[in-house]
Amino acid sequence: MPANDSLMATLSGARELVQTHADRRRGNNPVAIRALHSGDRELLTMILERLGPRSRIQRFLAPRPAFSGRDLAITSSVDGWNHAGVIAFAGSPALPVGAAYYVRTDDHEVAETAIEVVDDWQRRGIGRLLIAELRVRALQAGIRRFEWFAFESNHAVAALARDLSDRRSVRVGDGVIRWSAEIC
Repeated sequence: MPANDSLMATLSGARELVQTHADRRRGNNPVAIRALHSGDRELLTMILERLGPRSRIQRFLAPRPAFSGRDLAITSSVDGWNHAGVIAFAGSPALPVGAAYYVRTDDHEVAETAIEVVDDWQRRGIGRLLIAELRVRALQAGIRRFEWFAFESNHAVAALARDLSDRRSVRVGDGVIRWSAEIC
């Protein structure tokens, strides 16, 4: 079965499917992105388990040798409005390779965001695709600004921030930066 057919078979029940080719450097592997659903806990577990120690530290700003059921419940408890996300699938057979989320803050137009891409798929444009799709969904929900925390040394996050307008960063301590960017 060709890679595209395998990917589409895996995602046959997906709503609002977005397709693109992100991996031009390695054989034009297709990548599909869809909304994260509350039943995607197992898929999120597959992503988190494929993050290496360095990726986990960069994502969670601390070592995370394991993830609790509570962690997964919080991450997968999306409502599509105040807490939403997108998930990317790639490869043959199609597997989850990344996810991005937002959670609305007390300021109705601001959401805290997070992103993770499995180690084997980093530096292939997956993060950029995820943030672009998350941005579309956030704008539909009335969100105008993303905020997130990252280590100063996380150059991938800085590169993603360059794609957003009116971005600001403030050092908050111990090499951690609080980023903020307009998304409209």
